[in-house]
Formats: sequence, C-alpha cells, structure tokens
Amino acid sequence: MRADPPENLEFFLTLALTASKVWPLVQREFAAEDVDPVHWGLLFHVGARDDVTPSELAAETGLSATTVRDNIQALVDRALVERDPNPQDARSYYVRLTKQGRRDLERGIVASRRLEKRIAARFEGTEALRASLYALMTVLADLSEQDELADRARRVETVLARRGRR
Repeated sequence: MRADPPENLEFFLTLALTASKVWPLVQREFAAEDVDPVHWGLLFHVGARDDVTPSELAAETGLSATTVRDNIQALVDRALVERDPNPQDARSYYVRLTKQGRRDLERGIVASRRLEKRIAARFEGTEALRASLYALMTVLADLSEQDELADRARRVETVLARRGRR
C-alpha cells in the first residue's frame, strides 16, 4: 500500500524523494534491455560525439575528472568504449563507443523512451516537465560551480594565511 507524502513537502525533500522513486523504474526498464543504467549516461554523452576527452566529459556532466576517468576505465574494461591518443595533448586521450557500446546506448534509449512513455501517460506529455527539469539542472549546476569556486578560494586563503604566519 502506497502512502502519499504531504502535499506541502519541503522542496529539496520532494526532489530527493522524486529521485528515489524514479531509480527503481529506471533500473527495471534498463534491466529489460540488459543495460547497466549506472554508466549509460556517460555512454550517451560519448555517443553524442565522434570523439570526446575526459575533460570535456567532466565539464559536460558535472562529474569530477577523477570520477570520469574511473567510469571510463570501467567502460573500457567492459569493452563499451575505447581510448585513442590525443595528438594535441600527450596526457589526454579521446574516448569513443565500441560496437558493443553503441548497442548498449541504443538499448538504453529504448528503455528510456519506454519509461518516458509511461510517465507521459500520467501527464500531458513530458516536454514541459523536461524543460522545467533542465532549467532546474542548469541552475543547480551553476550554484554548485559557484560553491566549488568559493571553496577553492577559501582553501587558497587558508594556505596563504598559514604561509604568512611562518
């Protein structure tokens, strides 16, 4: 039996509960296509380009460079992406989908569209909802970036203050 939360639920709690409700649905739809939803988003970003660097992926997804590198390694280990040297930067590389990666990407799109269709049946479509979610995501990314810059500035100030005391 489902118990609905109160309608005046606090905003961020509503957002967190929404995420917790959608994840089991995503897992179920992706499992039906034999695709891991955890890495599918990264496959989507890689598939949107012919070649992309980890730095570009980090900037685009909002993930840390370390997290992106770890996820890329997991995708390489599963033969879903491959690395190519970056001729302009010996420390970097390009990532692109393998045949298996393209298959998982396409199957994930099928799962995603199937779930979207189920959600759209309860709304008057999903475009207005998607636009609102995209706008929220953009605002949250901006706020997160501002916080990260402020944290870096505080760390620099702390280091400079310590050096000044010596």
